[in-house]
Amino acid sequence: MMDGRVKTLHPAIFAGILARNCQSDFNELKQNNFPLISVVVCNLYPFKRTVERADCTLHNAIENIDIGGISLLRAAAKNYSRVTVVCDPDDYNVVANQAIPFFSSILFTMIVSSSSRQPNISLRQQLALKVNFR
Repeated sequence: MMDGRVKTLHPAIFAGILARNCQSDFNELKQNNFPLISVVVCNLYPFKRTVERADCTLHNAIENIDIGGISLLRAAAKNYSRVTVVCDPDDYNVVANQAIPFFSSILFTMIVSSSSRQPNISLRQQLALKVNFR
């Protein structure tokens, strides 16, 4: 949509990420046929590297401003008590080591069952804080 400008900005995605760990939120998801999302893994465009290039045009800079990715990351960070957020490839192993059964259930859609084991709350909090420095 719009040459790739609108990919993930949809209530079904954000509701699935922002749903709190309570029955009323789960009921709303079910009523709207929205998935519960427990993991968000997102690598942002290398904006700084792009704009530092001598041949970078204003158009290139604008097209490399990541709206959807940062929105997904911040939504997941806001709900770290229920959602694991990973914004740095250097964290993949530490997260996978804590949650091998959890991540083995991930589909390409990043939707996982609520019965899967999440990484511990301390790690989820650290990962959420890291989002704000991206």
